[in-house]
Amino acid sequence: MPLPGAVSLAHAGGWVAAAADPTAGALGVDIEVHATAAAALAGADLVLAAHERHVVAEAPDPAAAFARLWTRREACFKAGATESPYDLAAGPGLEDTAFGLHLWTLEPVPGVVLSLATDVPDEPVLVSAETRLG
Repeated sequence: MPLPGAVSLAHAGGWVAAAADPTAGALGVDIEVHATAAAALAGADLVLAAHERHVVAEAPDPAAAFARLWTRREACFKAGATESPYDLAAGPGLEDTAFGLHLWTLEPVPGVVLSLATDVPDEPVLVSAETRLG
């Protein structure tokens, strides 16, 4: 018998993110370590929509902008979005919505971006952001 709720896992650059919620029907988490500005711009050219590429290129910190957009996109897919997320560069700050999902993006430690997408509107709680693995 399956347990109620949802769990999502992600890892990047020695960091691990885990999200669990017994009340969620949809849940996705992603984590990224900032790349160099050149790598962020190259990555943006490969995977982001034109207006998102513009946001990354014009950002004071292209690496942070790319990590934010990429983690938000991945969190939406993991939470069950079936279309390509669009305009994830918009939004009022840490929380907004897309595909009926609530999105949160934060930087638990400098240079690491974590995004969470869920159908539960409650603000997530960061349990731990300690040292890197490895």
